[in-house]
Amino acid sequence: MAIAGLVLGIIGLVLCWIIILGSILALLGVIFGALGIVASKKRGGAGKGAAIAGLALGIVGLVASIVLPMLLLRGSSAAFSSYMEKSREIEGKVNLDRIGRSVKAFYAENADLPPSSGGILPGPASEACQQPSKKFPPATDKWMADPAFDKLAFSVDEPSAYAYDWVRESATAGHATAYVDRDCDGTPSARRLDVTVVAGNVQTSLGASSPD
Repeated sequence: MAIAGLVLGIIGLVLCWIIILGSILALLGVIFGALGIVASKKRGGAGKGAAIAGLALGIVGLVASIVLPMLLLRGSSAAFSSYMEKSREIEGKVNLDRIGRSVKAFYAENADLPPSSGGILPGPASEACQQPSKKFPPATDKWMADPAFDKLAFSVDEPSAYAYDWVRESATAGHATAYVDRDCDGTPSARRLDVTVVAGNVQTSLGASSPD
């Protein structure tokens, strides 16, 4: 009993990361360890040390088989959440880069920055939350009717939670902003692309996203 408890306790601890197998072996280690302690009393204490060790290792293995998967699951969940957060930010960054390239092309052709957009398109970011998918449906007609985005040949042609605007500040400066309300609390996050013209060259600078 004592040796069996010790062996099972060791194996259960080693295999604690295999939830079902590890927990069963650890539990058997606890049982045989406890039986070994009882049996050792009848034999004058022979095998008591091995039985106690088996019992202790079995308990540790049993606890580890429960706690370790929870820690791994928590870590995986945090990593997945971080990945999803970054993937959502990529969409806004990519489209701001598109706007920046379009502004450069417009300036190269017209030696001027485009006029400001008529507002935030396809609408205030929080309005996306009213959609079943939490995303704006494609609205090409809105983009093409806008005084800025039509000239920039920019539109979002697939469902998106993001909204954008372009503001011409002067003949040599402007900015585009991407808005998104991920948690639908009515306070969207914003990320801004600043555009400046220096010696006839259009330069862009992308800022960080504000808290959502």
